[in-house]
Amino acid sequence: MLSLVIPVFNARSTLQACLDSCFAQTYQAMEIIVIDGGSTDGSITLIEACQARLAFWATAPDGGIYDAWNKGLRQASGEWIAFMGADDAWSAPTSVEKLMSLARFPAVNLVTARLQKLAHAGVGAENFGEPWSTRGMRSRMIVAHAGMPHHRSLFDKFGPFDTDFKIAGDYDFLLRAATEIRAAHLNETVAQMGGGGVSSTQLARVRDESARALRTAPVAGPLWALSFWLRFNLRHWQRLRSSHAGS
Repeated sequence: MLSLVIPVFNARSTLQACLDSCFAQTYQAMEIIVIDGGSTDGSITLIEACQARLAFWATAPDGGIYDAWNKGLRQASGEWIAFMGADDAWSAPTSVEKLMSLARFPAVNLVTARLQKLAHAGVGAENFGEPWSTRGMRSRMIVAHAGMPHHRSLFDKFGPFDTDFKIAGDYDFLLRAATEIRAAHLNETVAQMGGGGVSSTQLARVRDESARALRTAPVAGPLWALSFWLRFNLRHWQRLRSSHAGS
């Protein structure tokens, strides 16, 4: 079984599309867990209307997305666990079925694929998500995390997400688990990812938290963290110069 954890906070405008894409999946062995952080925009009314199709849902103030994910982890009964944002949606009804066709433990304990990040605030849409590579992960977050099935054994061994992170907790977890990851890759776009998430809109925090994750990771360390920080700043400067030159 796959347990899919969806954190929600004031996401009424996108949550129905997210849930509808989950309910439409052809893969039957999936439970949906919704963790609401105390929404005030009507999201809870929407969740209540769908509660018969949810394995679990709850609403209470939380400490951010990774606190919500950890709450979902505690409720998950599946051998495999994945996470989606409330502004994400599966690309097709067969998306989960295709992912889970590669979920063959113990040979595989992580399944990666490609996502489409929707346009937001002047930034164009893009497709991203590479096969797992520890070397690549030392340089940046190369995998597309939304909808990615993790085998439960990874959390049993390496613990939950670190709630000290507000943006890069998924990157930190994968770096902590890197020595044990055996990944399979589906080279297809399986989901659409909302472009307005914190990782898209708070670039300085992405840089600093990612560097911190690298600095403490067993497979990386301070030199990798410094290299990441410098390259991130260079790419951001180049993007700014390019945008100014085109204006």
